[in-house]
Amino acid sequence: MNELEGLQAEHAEQIIGPRLAELLARIVDATAPSYPPSQYSDARVWNRDALDDALQDWTLTRLLERGDLSVMLASAGSIGALRGMLTRSFAQHLINRRRRTSATNLFSRTVALLRSDDAFRAVGRASTAGTQRWTLAGHPTGAPASPGTVSRLIKAAGARTDTELGVVRYGPYSLKSSPILRGPALREFVAFLLAEADGDLTTGEIFEVMRHRFNLVELPPVELDETLVEREPPVPTAVETRVFAAGVLARVGRRNAELIRAVAAADGDPFAAAHTVGAAPAEVAAALDALHALIAEYAESADEAVAVHRQVIESLFFEGEAL
Repeated sequence: MNELEGLQAEHAEQIIGPRLAELLARIVDATAPSYPPSQYSDARVWNRDALDDALQDWTLTRLLERGDLSVMLASAGSIGALRGMLTRSFAQHLINRRRRTSATNLFSRTVALLRSDDAFRAVGRASTAGTQRWTLAGHPTGAPASPGTVSRLIKAAGARTDTELGVVRYGPYSLKSSPILRGPALREFVAFLLAEADGDLTTGEIFEVMRHRFNLVELPPVELDETLVEREPPVPTAVETRVFAAGVLARVGRRNAELIRAVAAADGDPFAAAHTVGAAPAEVAAALDALHALIAEYAESADEAVAVHRQVIESLFFEGEAL
């Protein structure tokens, strides 16, 4: 009996026995440190407790509740293939957790926009943020949008490109959840949905269109029902941060800057970035390591490191500096 067959037999007898538990722990220990703890760890650090928490969450919600572990064990042709499947599964688990942060931030900013902008008007009163109905200020008070409106709006939103909508996405190395839509772009998108609807829309219906259009995770009802406030930190504008970021860009080198930007453009996938620019994955990994090492030289605190890293990525991705 080879190693894979042994794991399959153990799973059939114990679901997760000692050998499977050891393999899953090794996958987490090897993979998690590649993702910035400030965004991917609830403890904001990858210590033993944080790694164990991530392992437990992944095992329960993805491997067992969804049955993914059984499927992977049954379909893997070798132990190497199984390790690859498990690594991708855990990485996707971490990314989905951060997508939830992006989704929550977008929902809270949408609520704040609707409440504060004179272009929008609340229709009646609701006990929760998700069920509050909205219309454009210039529209007469009407009835709720008809059934099928959300599906029609999803198609209409899908016909507009990310560039047209002003979508902002960061890769996993950005140390910050993606804003998706910033102020003016968010305002224009919400106004577009309300103008296209044949009646009033609830905040939950508006977010449902956003969830499909921007490939966000579905938020549970409790999150849609909360009265959320703006939680996203402001984009750093301090002169010191810009100076430090400029220093990092000057030292990172043109080729590394190109590789780092490619990773951001590939939504944080270093392998896709390597393919796009014709580089070896090891070269991309080395470029990311060089960037993090340079930031560590400049930053005197974790918060400062986050600010400098964000400024560097935004400069490369949105302004094309140093390229």
